[in-house]
Amino acid sequence: MSLSSPPASSRPVTVVHRPGPAMLAGIAQVAAQMARADGSADRTEQRALLRFLRQHDLLRHFGRRACLDAYRKALALDEAPTDPQATPPRAAGTMAAPLIASAAASIALADGAVHPAELALLGHLTERLSLLGQSDAVVSLLFRPQ
Repeated sequence: MSLSSPPASSRPVTVVHRPGPAMLAGIAQVAAQMARADGSADRTEQRALLRFLRQHDLLRHFGRRACLDAYRKALALDEAPTDPQATPPRAAGTMAAPLIASAAASIALADGAVHPAELALLGHLTERLSLLGQSDAVVSLLFRPQ
């Protein structure tokens, strides 16, 4: 009896997903849209974005300067904040989509109250990112006890 390794098809496969520049750009884009949704982007939203990135180990991965540069670049774009077409469509259906939507929800909660325009934008985001029906992370973030 020989001791050989099992066939390749029966071995467990480990998939490692590393955040890439497209993920950071998507997060920065929705963070900027959400920051502008209530009429003005201020330091509160920027701090909320940095806190979110730190909690998800993305700040360490990309670096503070790159994260802030991406956010400021996205803020400088002249896009309507509630335009669903302005949401990163490449992220739809990917593993980054729930993270991007959660980042937007974190920014919406930055000042302690969710403005109706922010809530509408979250609805557009979840639809555009193909998250309808599976946005538990976003919903739990929005409706967690304060």
